[in-house]
Amino acid sequence: MLACSRESKSSPEISGTHQLVFSGNLRRIHVFPSFHGPDVRRTFLSHLHREFVSKGIVAFKDTEIERGHTIGPDLVQAIRESRVSIVVLSKNYASSGWCLDELVEILKCKEDQDQVVMTIFYELTRLMFENRAAVSEEFSKQLIKRKQRK
Repeated sequence: MLACSRESKSSPEISGTHQLVFSGNLRRIHVFPSFHGPDVRRTFLSHLHREFVSKGIVAFKDTEIERGHTIGPDLVQAIRESRVSIVVLSKNYASSGWCLDELVEILKCKEDQDQVVMTIFYELTRLMFENRAAVSEEFSKQLIKRKQRK
């Protein structure tokens, strides 16, 4: 699964051998999860991945992705090949440039390819949203900056 914090090197691994056909295009990946690794990798995400496997759902895995300054072509391709993207918003998601780059690409796919995008709020409390206007404004500024760089 794709995490915003990369810990290893090499090329991406696609779990499973299932393939889907959507609008005439062959899709090897059903779900692309975007998340901040340290926040969710060993907790929520491991449970989510286990459920995907039990249901025959192929999710992108990032266990062998090299961390860089921008998301690489393998990740862009994985996002574009996925039918569904799941964005797991956690405490540190928006502070990661990598996560924001993924989110920009996911939103492009939602717009251009009608990709389904689901959002999960993980361990975020009501208190974290009390000043949501300021948080939303800063988040929007960061996304706009990233979109302009692409």
